[in-house]
Amino acid sequence: MTDTDKFPLQHGQHIFSVFGEKRVIEYIVHNTQNTRFTKQHPLLVVQCPGWGLASRYLQASLTSLADHFTLVFLHPRGSGASSPPDSYSEMSSWAMADDLERLRVHLGIVSFPALFGHSHSGAIVLSYAEQYPEKVERIVLVGHQLIGSNILPQIASFVHEPCYKSAFEVVMSPDILTDEEFTLSLRELLPLYLKNPKAHLPVLAEALGEDHHSAWCYHAQNKADREAVQLDMEKDEIPVMIRLLSHVKAKALIIYDKDDNICPLKNAYTTAEGIPGSKLVVYGDCGHFPWLEKLDVLQEVKTFLL
Repeated sequence: MTDTDKFPLQHGQHIFSVFGEKRVIEYIVHNTQNTRFTKQHPLLVVQCPGWGLASRYLQASLTSLADHFTLVFLHPRGSGASSPPDSYSEMSSWAMADDLERLRVHLGIVSFPALFGHSHSGAIVLSYAEQYPEKVERIVLVGHQLIGSNILPQIASFVHEPCYKSAFEVVMSPDILTDEEFTLSLRELLPLYLKNPKAHLPVLAEALGEDHHSAWCYHAQNKADREAVQLDMEKDEIPVMIRLLSHVKAKALIIYDKDDNICPLKNAYTTAEGIPGSKLVVYGDCGHFPWLEKLDVLQEVKTFLL
């Protein structure tokens, strides 16, 4: 599908051009009500992470939501078939939030009924809700990042463990890797993302599939965000993503696991305190992918959105 398609929420792949730029944006629609003559499910846009992971793991693991929602998986710049920008400086989370706004305009809707973001994609969703507070009604943040909040202490205790040491050295290297090197190292680190790897690692690995992930996106997004935060903190010591939490007007559901090894639980409390009327749900024993390890997480999402 391209931007000439008259039915932008038809099931399948869609690609549209960015006005004034030589870029395209790709999104994937999961629509079980794939007809123009039946009432459509509510729209839920699932933002994908901006560091090269694309949407496969989300498409594979959120299938139960398709029975209740028309799911739109947005590939950020550089991921999937979405074009990368000309410079890494245009790979910040805030720039990716602007692509969400381009999607809203393309879909021809006044506001998004709901946005879903996990981990880094949660930071993109949060940035959008801060920058475009009138354009989204509800947001779901699951194990989300807060750009400017240091997550390294959360994983520092694992860096020197023999089973992870070589993978961390590759992923944290300032040198841009090949996609294959980057992907292999990420796979070695997957147990850290789960509370019970023995039970759930096969499910996560299957959801991720055999696709290679973009090393360029990983380095570019991290560098762009780091430089944006440094520049902003010359003006204010409170990171901008935290400073603007009170601008969010969307109803917010924040889901976190107290044992998340990747993003610190303080992100959840900081966000809940900053967004008026937000709902915080803290689980235990389900790691950084809580909906994979606890079935009732997605039921919590459905209850909040329906």
